[in-house]
Amino acid sequence: MDNNGAVQNVKFFVNDVQIGQDSTFPYNLNWTIPGNGEYVITAWAIDNEGWHNISDDVKIFTGEVDITAQLATNDDDVEETKDNGDMDLTSSDLELCIEEWVWPIPNEEQWVALRYSNLNVPQSASISNAYIQFTSNENQSDLAAIAVYGENIDDASTFTGSNYNVSFRSRTSAAVNWNPSAWIADASGAAEQTPDITSIVQEIVNRPGWQSGNAMAFIFDGSGTRSAYSRDDDISKSATLHITFQYHSPSMTIEKSPFEKDFTIYPNPVSDILHINIKTAKATDLEIYSMNGQLINRQKLTQSENQIKTDSLGLSKGIYLLHLSRNNNRFIHKIIIQ
Repeated sequence: MDNNGAVQNVKFFVNDVQIGQDSTFPYNLNWTIPGNGEYVITAWAIDNEGWHNISDDVKIFTGEVDITAQLATNDDDVEETKDNGDMDLTSSDLELCIEEWVWPIPNEEQWVALRYSNLNVPQSASISNAYIQFTSNENQSDLAAIAVYGENIDDASTFTGSNYNVSFRSRTSAAVNWNPSAWIADASGAAEQTPDITSIVQEIVNRPGWQSGNAMAFIFDGSGTRSAYSRDDDISKSATLHITFQYHSPSMTIEKSPFEKDFTIYPNPVSDILHINIKTAKATDLEIYSMNGQLINRQKLTQSENQIKTDSLGLSKGIYLLHLSRNNNRFIHKIIIQ
């Protein structure tokens, strides 16, 4: 819908690269998917006065997608001592599952946990393979029996130094038993790789609250010991998570909510004046947030047509979120200041 002119053409972008344009209604473009992977599609509509509006991102996945996730921070691989809940966020190695000490200091049983953030796996994706790859930092051949769990939560929180910060976390119903063969120092092969943990990852991504970009945590328990490099000691040798999945985007049209349909917001991107038209002319609260969650401005919209001058709000170039609310209804709209 163009409120101040007529649409002249629509430009189409895939992963922020223009792939073509169309100047004839209904404005479409044939595109051949180049291969398996993830693609983000957007469309820019431009009218006869030079105004343009950007569609919401449409993300699609084709074929099998492989991702490899690294530990993002040194607090993403931790140990918890079982007898007192003490947390170690700075260990130079990860001892699965017994911390061995030189006699007469007794060995300690412990949990080890790993957290991987910003996992680009869609909700309900079909997981075909998953495993965690360690790098050994010692020669070890004694028997070990290790159980691998996931944290049963939509978005795993960062580990902290508070006691019992691993053991208090709820675990997935799915678990995988691992009886690793001997480890050789600095090896990173099949022996240092967990068995397939697809069942654990699948349980997490099937959660209704899971969404792409969330974090997963994994917990290791058991007997015996295997010593792996931690991120604190060597980032390049820290444990990595590998996931292979397929995802078929739902064949459906997402309808706007009745409350969202009450608003027309244009242009987008905007350089000076943003128009917010309210069909019912009811009082509406507007909050403008930066992408890092900082509240920039708050005001009440009372007229059927509102004009927001971006320079008067001190908005620099970038992306902002408009929160429009009335009674118990809320609608969030992304705008770009150029």
